[in-house]
Amino acid sequence: MSSLLRKAAKIYQDHGFLDLAYRGSRFLASQILCEVFNIPSRKIGVYNGVSVRKDVLLRPDDVHPSYEKALINQIRNTVETGEKIVVIGGGNGVSTTVAARRAGVSGQVISYEGSEKHVKIVRETTVLNKISDRVTVKHAIVSDAYQLFSEAGTASRIEPSALPECDVIVMDCEGSELDILRNMSVQPRAVIVETHAFLDSPEHKIRKELSKMNYSVVDRGVEDKQAGVYVLSALYNRDGE
Repeated sequence: MSSLLRKAAKIYQDHGFLDLAYRGSRFLASQILCEVFNIPSRKIGVYNGVSVRKDVLLRPDDVHPSYEKALINQIRNTVETGEKIVVIGGGNGVSTTVAARRAGVSGQVISYEGSEKHVKIVRETTVLNKISDRVTVKHAIVSDAYQLFSEAGTASRIEPSALPECDVIVMDCEGSELDILRNMSVQPRAVIVETHAFLDSPEHKIRKELSKMNYSVVDRGVEDKQAGVYVLSALYNRDGE
């Protein structure tokens, strides 16, 4: 989870209004300069080992080794070679790329992203990282859009019950995770889900729902403790135990 609104809120909370205003003015200034002088407004940054063409030109920090650290660690620890992965919430394409790398050339990833702007970024990221041949990026909202990076545009809407069969499902969907868990019909080997307490999808509710579905949580990562954002990895108990 790394939306512009969340970042702005965190800057305001940690550093105050003046720092938020300063950073915001730098962002706007860089956009104006790029437009006036016809300079490319984006450059390639490295987000937890994944190349993403996203950074504003005047931002000096283009390497982010801890980007989505908890979520990415869970994907790296869970996905196995040859598996089919469904990612709900493509974002900048980092989780999609990491999943595709872990699944290898014999694996497959389907990534759903509801934001019109970010679906293009996800597709571009898969090309930059040379894994586009085994990734399908869909401009679609699964369940309801609680919070998107930008306008949905022509995004289609997919019911959780229509999600395809897969081995691992990754949810970074900004508050939609509870509804998806309650209504999906597939039973993947593993579920990786980011909880959002401030969007009424807190950890205890997610754990309860996973238990009802016969999943056992085997790992837990902390993304943002203050906001109640944790990442849970759960495995399906196929023997019913």
